[in-house]
Amino acid sequence: MLSSCLAACVALLAIYCAVQARLHTETTVRTGGPGTSGTPSPGATTSTYNSSAAAVSGIWLFFEIWIINTMRARNPQLMIPGIIATIFANVSMVYAPQFASMATGISFVKRLLESFFTGFAIGGAVSLLIFPMTMRGVVFKEFTGYIMLLRKMTKANLTYLQSLEEGDMFFGRSDTNVPEKPKRTSEAQAIKDTLAGLAALHGKLSIDLTFAKREVAIGRLGPDDLQEIFKQLRGLMLPIIGLSSVIDVFERIAEDRDWNHPAPKKPFEELDDPNERSRMEAVQDWHAIFKTMREPFARIVGDIDEGFEHVLITLQLIKPPKREADAESEGDRPHPGEKDFQSYHYKRVDEYHSQKRNLLRRWCELRGFSLPDDFFENTQKADFKAPDWYHNVKNNDERQKYRARLFIVLYVDFLLDSIALTVHDFVKYADAKVESGKLGRKRLIVPGVKRLRKWIKSSYSRKQDAYTDEQHGMNEDGNRASNVYLGDAYNKRKDPEHLPPSTAWEKFGDRLRGIAHFLRSPASSFGFRAACATMCLAIVAYLHDTQTFYVRQRLFWAQIMVGMSMSPSAGQSLFSFALRLVGTFAAMVTSFIIWYIVDGHTAGVLVFFWFFVAWGFFIVLKFPRFIPVGMIYSVTNTLIIGYELQVRKIGVTVSESNGQAYYPIYELAPYRLATVAAGIFVAFIW
Repeated sequence: MLSSCLAACVALLAIYCAVQARLHTETTVRTGGPGTSGTPSPGATTSTYNSSAAAVSGIWLFFEIWIINTMRARNPQLMIPGIIATIFANVSMVYAPQFASMATGISFVKRLLESFFTGFAIGGAVSLLIFPMTMRGVVFKEFTGYIMLLRKMTKANLTYLQSLEEGDMFFGRSDTNVPEKPKRTSEAQAIKDTLAGLAALHGKLSIDLTFAKREVAIGRLGPDDLQEIFKQLRGLMLPIIGLSSVIDVFERIAEDRDWNHPAPKKPFEELDDPNERSRMEAVQDWHAIFKTMREPFARIVGDIDEGFEHVLITLQLIKPPKREADAESEGDRPHPGEKDFQSYHYKRVDEYHSQKRNLLRRWCELRGFSLPDDFFENTQKADFKAPDWYHNVKNNDERQKYRARLFIVLYVDFLLDSIALTVHDFVKYADAKVESGKLGRKRLIVPGVKRLRKWIKSSYSRKQDAYTDEQHGMNEDGNRASNVYLGDAYNKRKDPEHLPPSTAWEKFGDRLRGIAHFLRSPASSFGFRAACATMCLAIVAYLHDTQTFYVRQRLFWAQIMVGMSMSPSAGQSLFSFALRLVGTFAAMVTSFIIWYIVDGHTAGVLVFFWFFVAWGFFIVLKFPRFIPVGMIYSVTNTLIIGYELQVRKIGVTVSESNGQAYYPIYELAPYRLATVAAGIFVAFIW
C-alpha cells in the first residue's frame, strides 16, 4: 500500500508537469475521439497529441523505472513493492500525455489507486477470513517436522551402527546414483536422505522464523520463545549431523585402502592378498566392537527419543499418545509429557554419562588388556596387563590401527552423550515454559518496539535479515543461499584512499561523494538498463502516429512485463524468459478450456476459473523454483477471463471507451501471449 501511494504521488507530479507542458504549447482541448486513444476513465477528457506533454511523460517514466529498479536491485526485500510501483508508473505514464487539466489527471490516478486498493482489500480479507493461516502456524508445524526429523535421524544412526555388527561396512549394497561415489548400504543411504530433508527444512525455517516473530497474533509463545526454540534445535542439529559422519569415515578408509569393492568370498585363512587379509581382519574387529556397544547405544538413543517426545507434548506440538497401563514391565516410571519425566530423564542421561568407563573397559577386554577394578579411580599409579603386541616396537602400525578405531568409538560415544545432554536441556526449557504459565492460556502477542524498529530499518537496509546472525535470500528461480556472518565491520567496504570523516565538513563531503558512488553502482546500472528496455516499447506511446495504436492493441502489457522480467543476472533473465513464456502459453490454453467447456456461461466459467487458477498458486507454494510459471499463469488467466466477463456485463461500447479494442477470447488470448513474449524478449535483450 505504501508503494502504491508513493507511486500515485509521483504520478500526480508527472501529470502536473505534462499538463503544464501542454498549456505552454497549445490551447485546444477536446474529449476522446479521433486522434486520441480514448478516455482513461468514465467522464475524463483527453486532448489531441502534444509532443511536449509526451516528452515530459517519457522523461518521468524513464526516471521512475530507473529509481524503482535501482532500489529493487539494491534492496531485494523491495521486490514485490517495486513490481507494484512499476505497474502503476507504466499505466499512469501511458495516459499522462493525454490529460488537459489536473482535474482529469487526479480523477484517473484516484480510480487507478482505488483499483489497487480494492485488490489489496480483497486479498487481505480472503487471507484473514477464508482458511486463515499465520506464519506462526507454519513455523510451529516446521518445529514439529524438525523434531520428528531429528528423531528419525537419531534412530537411523542407531540402525546403521547396529548394521555394522555384520556385513561389510566398507562396501555397500545400494547404489548412490553417483558414478564417482561408492555404493552405500540401505541403512547408510537412509541417513543421507533424512539429512538432506533436515537441511532443507532448516533453511526454510530460518527464513520463515523472521516473519513469524513480526506477527500480531493470539497465542501462547512469544517471538523470543520462538527464537529460543530454534536455538535449541540448531544446537541439536550439529551433533546429530556429526554422528552421521561415521559413514564418511568408513567410505574414506575404503577409498584410501582400496577396499571399495566386494570382498572375496573366502575364509580368512585362505586369503593370499595381504590387503584383503587386513580388510577381513578390520571387518571382524568392527563386528566385535559394535556388538559390544549395542546395548548402551540402544539405551541412550531410546532416552533421547523419549526426550524429543516430551518436548513435543509439553510444547503442545503434538497430542499425547494413548498409553496402556503395564505395571509389571514399567512400574511407576514417568512417561514423556508427565510432570516427573524431567528428573527421570536426567537420571538416565547421567547414568549413561557416568558409565563411560565401562565402554573403555569393554574395548580393553577386546584388545587383550586386563584392568584392575580401581583403574579409573587411580589411573596414574594403577597397574594393568597389556598384550604382547602393545610392547613390541615393530607393531607400531598395529597400535595406530587400534588407536584409530578407539577414537572412532569414543567419537560416537561423545556425540551420543552430547545429544542426550542437549535434549535434556530442551526438556528443562519446555518444562520451564509450563511452570511460567505461558502454555496455560492464550494472549495477544504484539512485537516489541525494538523488533518493530529493526523491521522498519530492514525495509531499507541492504541486509537481508536484521534478526539473526545469518543472511538469507532467495533468487528468482527459488534457490536459497546463506552468507556467513563475519561481523558488522564487513558490511561496509572501506575506502583505502580516504580515512573515515571526523568533522562535520568532512562528513558532508563524504555524503556528497556517496551520490557519485550510488550513480555508478551495479544497482544503478541495472536500473538504467531496465529503464532503457522499458522505453524501447514505451516510445511507441509517445509518438503521434502510434499513440492510438499503442493503447488500442494493449502494448502496455508488454511494457509492464519488461519491468517485471528484468533481473540483474543474465542467467536468471534467460531462465525467467523461458518460465514466463511457458506460464503464458499454459494460461492461453486453459483460458480456452475455461470459457468453451461451459459454452461461456458465467457460473460455469467462474467454477472452472477457480479450479484452474488454484493450480497456478499450487505451483507457487510447492515448487518455489518455478514461481514465475505459477504467477504469470494465474495473472494471465485472470486478465483474459476477467476482460471477457467485463464485456458481457457492461457491453462492448463501454469496454472500448478506454481506447482498448474489443477482441473475443480466441483472439485476446493469443494477443496476450504475443505481447508478453515481446516484453520478455526485450527484457532478455537488455
